[in-house]
Amino acid sequence: MKRTIKLSAILCCLVIAFSAKASDTLRYTTSVKEVTVFFSGAQINRTANLKLGAGAYIIALENLPADFDPASIQVGAPAAATILSVRHRAQSLSFHKKSAAHETLEKDIEKQKRAIKALKEEVAVFDIEERIMIDNSRLSTRDGVSAVDEIRAAADLYRARLNEIRKAKMALQVRIEEAGETLKADFVSLNSFQSERQKRYSEVVITLESKTALNGPLTLSYYAPSAGWDPLYDFRVSDINMPLSLTYNANVYQSTGEDWKDVKLTLSSSNPQLSGDRPELSPWLISYRRQVPAQEMAPGHGTLKGRVTDAETGEPLPFVNIVLLQNGQQMGGISTDFDGLYTIKPLNTGYYDLSISYIGYDALQLSSVPIDHEKITFQDIQMHSGISLNEFEVVDFEIPLIERDGGSISRFRRDEIRMAGVQTSPRRQKASEKDLRFDKGFYEDIKLEQYDSEDFIANTITTNVANLEYAIDVPFTVRSDGQDYQLRIKEVQVPVEYIYHAVPKLNPEAFLTANLNAWSDLNLLSGPASIYFRGTFTGNTFVDASQTADTLTLSLGRDKNIIAMRQGNRELNDKRIIGNNVRETQAWDLSLRNNRPDSVKVILYDQYPVSELKSVQVELKSHDGAKINDKTGELRWEVMLAPASRGELRFVYEVRYPQGNAALLK
Repeated sequence: MKRTIKLSAILCCLVIAFSAKASDTLRYTTSVKEVTVFFSGAQINRTANLKLGAGAYIIALENLPADFDPASIQVGAPAAATILSVRHRAQSLSFHKKSAAHETLEKDIEKQKRAIKALKEEVAVFDIEERIMIDNSRLSTRDGVSAVDEIRAAADLYRARLNEIRKAKMALQVRIEEAGETLKADFVSLNSFQSERQKRYSEVVITLESKTALNGPLTLSYYAPSAGWDPLYDFRVSDINMPLSLTYNANVYQSTGEDWKDVKLTLSSSNPQLSGDRPELSPWLISYRRQVPAQEMAPGHGTLKGRVTDAETGEPLPFVNIVLLQNGQQMGGISTDFDGLYTIKPLNTGYYDLSISYIGYDALQLSSVPIDHEKITFQDIQMHSGISLNEFEVVDFEIPLIERDGGSISRFRRDEIRMAGVQTSPRRQKASEKDLRFDKGFYEDIKLEQYDSEDFIANTITTNVANLEYAIDVPFTVRSDGQDYQLRIKEVQVPVEYIYHAVPKLNPEAFLTANLNAWSDLNLLSGPASIYFRGTFTGNTFVDASQTADTLTLSLGRDKNIIAMRQGNRELNDKRIIGNNVRETQAWDLSLRNNRPDSVKVILYDQYPVSELKSVQVELKSHDGAKINDKTGELRWEVMLAPASRGELRFVYEVRYPQGNAALLK
């Protein structure tokens, strides 16, 4: 009996010890290491390094974005560990504690408010004194006549004191405006802190156990819908004796709620949202067409963008917090940049409500903002300040505060007064230097016209059965602002066939095209392309990767070195009347000239008339070997021209029609 009691006590102690150990949640902050970006959405991979002894643990991976699909979570643990459960939940806001810098900034704002209030009270005192002096400016007289000396002394006294009062009021106004500028700068910094504190986060809680020590990575991956990429290309031709330079580019964007800093990117053409199951046919019923309500939209993705400004001044507001709501549920959010701009994409089509907040300004609510498929919805926002500095202007002062232009009296703007000697506050100056450092580190000058081998992102192309992937070998940064970040993936030299096309009936200039015969081996995806010829942008085109043609033709623009002329041959032109019929012969001479130092291939086009009337007959007499389209009357010649050479062609046709008809040939 005693042995049983003793064993039970030992067992209880072990259970209590195990439970105590398992109930202590270990919290880890993971970092994004790898991201696979699809045309719509992205798979994000995070890593946390574990160094634990044997036992059971509850591990919370915290500070994760709130907007991702919990059903897509995948967790990988070291080989020795066994994962018992995985849960996703919203993270408590208790960790959003104010930092020391945040609290110091709030104290400084209150200090600035008190300083502005004190300055306004000084102005009010001067106002009272000024009114007292003006109300008591009437001079008393003795025996009905004022003494001249007394009048002069009183006038000097009033003039001197009123000038002192108004100079003091102007100086106070400048100090109030300076304090107001400092207060606005502090509010910008405070909203920067606040935008971070208002972000929603989630966490993944993992329960695992191991009989041996754990020393290795714990991986987490999930699918986030608010990301994507678009392919685009540059086709460049330096000269027709050189191969075509094809540059692969990609625009990557994301609004997942966190920046991807120096991550390994993989760009994939697959769509993980598409089902791999065979589609099933539904019964096809014939009925009256249902009217689609106006509020319904086609499924897809759109973009929301705009600018937030001060309603009174029009100045942009940075770090404004914008939250998207749909049916009362938060669907995402973003903060404006230093120019007050914001972009959120991709967004599922539908109607959204916007909640806009900014410290120092009245909050706004916008309802039913539409997001349509493959369209951009522009939504500019104006906010009204909740703080009034009650600025005023002093007029009619006698002595100028500052002399310029040889002592002439002039009014000065606030910024001119600063330049004249009023020092900018140290806090404002420090904030400006911080903004400059931010701009230098964030915005990059993208040179689209010059390409060096160092500009291109090293990558590896992997072709799977269902999709194409570009594995970017150099770490890349994509901020969570919905903006396009361009990647120059690679550049290849493609052998092409350059062909000139000329239609001298319509234009004497020739048009150069480049034919890519084996373009299917280039692994192109459908997307826009820019065309450059001899360093000059000549236009845009669209690469349709779904076409079945073996040749991809690009138009490179006009070349004035190839000239095509068309002239009627008066010697062969003839018109004869035989009985009631008219026979009219038309002859056209075509001439080509190549002023280039290279041999060129020219395809020349012309036409002869095609009759739709039985009474009118057309016969092509000669065509110098042209390929003929009997239905359209098109004539097509392929000509090789040697350097600085000339070529001539001729075609003749005859038209027979009744004598009484109007001339049919123009």
